Amino acid sequence: MFLRDTGTSVQGGIGKIAGAVLPNRWYVVVMDEFWHPLIHPNRMSPLSEECLVVGCSENASVNTSLAFCYGESQIKWRVSHILDEGYDHLAIEGNPPQSTKTQLAQVKKDGL
Repeated sequence: MFLRDTGTSVQGGIGKIAGAVLPNRWYVVVMDEFWHPLIHPNRMSPLSEECLVVGCSENASVNTSLAFCYGESQIKWRVSHILDEGYDHLAIEGNPPQSTKTQLAQVKKDGL
C-alpha cells in the first residue's frame, strides 16, 4: 500500500490514515474517508496476490456501508447496504462468510 510507519501513536478519529500490526499478525489500516482510493479494486487486486485482504467502509451521512474480501488477486465477496434503497436492502456478491446469513437473521430478529 506504500504506507510507512511514522512511529506516532494516534487516537481513534484523529488523522486521515493510521495502521497497526495486530497481535495475530494481521495488519489493520483505518482511514477517515468512505471508499478511500486505497481500497479501490485496482489497489486491492495486486495487494491480495499472496494474502487475504478484508475491508469495510461506512458513511452515516449517506447511510451506506460495505464489506469485502480479496484473495488471489480477485474479489472473493462483497456485501453492501444502502439505506435509501430500503431498510432490508442488502447486495451480496460472491460467497461471503457462512456467518453472514446467521448475523443478518439475528439483526432482523432484533429489529436493528
